[in-house]
Amino acid sequence: MNPDDRQRSQLESWQGAQGLVADVRYYGQWMRDEAFGSLMIYSI
Repeated sequence: MNPDDRQRSQLESWQGAQGLVADVRYYGQWMRDEAFGSLMIYSI
């Protein structure tokens, strides 16, 4: 479970694939940020 939703999960329960969707969204953003940072090294 991603760190942002870990705290919320204690307060609410996930229904269906909501937890999976939240993780995919979080880690997709993380991968995008990592890739962008890596590409910026070569653009300088």
